[in-house]
Amino acid sequence: MANYLRIATAATAALILSSACSQGKNDSPTSAPDTPEAFLKWSMDRYKEMPSFSSAFTMKFEVRFIKGRKDDKPLITKGNFLFDRPNRFSLNEEILAVSDGQDLTEAFNGYMSKAGRSFRPAPETLWTVGRSITATSKIEMLFQFFGGSGRLSHVAKSDRIPISFGAEETFAGERCRLLKFFGKSIRYGHVRLLIGETTGRVYRMQFDSFPIEMMLGDRDPSKPPPKLPEPDSLDQKHPELANMDNWAIIDTITFDRIDVPAKIEPDSFKIPPPPKHPSGPRSARHV
Repeated sequence: MANYLRIATAATAALILSSACSQGKNDSPTSAPDTPEAFLKWSMDRYKEMPSFSSAFTMKFEVRFIKGRKDDKPLITKGNFLFDRPNRFSLNEEILAVSDGQDLTEAFNGYMSKAGRSFRPAPETLWTVGRSITATSKIEMLFQFFGGSGRLSHVAKSDRIPISFGAEETFAGERCRLLKFFGKSIRYGHVRLLIGETTGRVYRMQFDSFPIEMMLGDRDPSKPPPKLPEPDSLDQKHPELANMDNWAIIDTITFDRIDVPAKIEPDSFKIPPPPKHPSGPRSARHV
């Protein structure tokens, strides 16, 4: 199971490094609309109005080999994100990314020696970070929200699958709507966003591995996945498990302790020192 997790994570990160972004405008209404696409645009424009933002988040990563059945415990990790408009940010999760507005320092967590870090000029904005380690973050979609509704084409492929509403629920005391669509980035397949009807805040992101499966099989995202096998056990008797079409990789990210505007400290965007005894291989410095 650990090998599958590493393979899936590494493959996804490598594929995402091939994407890039541009900017847009704010023309969204001031109150929550009652149509799905307009609601999503409205939420994005609420983020565009935020001068700064901070949140903790919990990431749950599941690999389900057999439909309707969990064959291993999900991987649970936690992260933190801080943003100060337009291009200062600190992200600490599976990757580390710190921009002080002038320079961007990045690294995959676990490879935190100076030799394992990547250095480049800071992007003009968070949502135009382009080809970088930062762009491989699982919350990269949220970065696009800070650019406003003009960035919708960088969030959803609404020409492939129409944006639609799901069930209503309450989160953090706020009534929320579920938005369902197909994601733009190679990381995101079928996406489910839980968004507050009053604040426009994204409280939960959930997405599957469909883009990776499409690259292997060129499947139509509007059609359901093929019926999965139902073997009695997961072992060498079932070689079909090596076929990516039989995988279901599900990520669920829940945001909490959201603070707008965020509290910015003098050292909020200071690059943390590397550990005294870094683990893992050393990689070359990139400029």
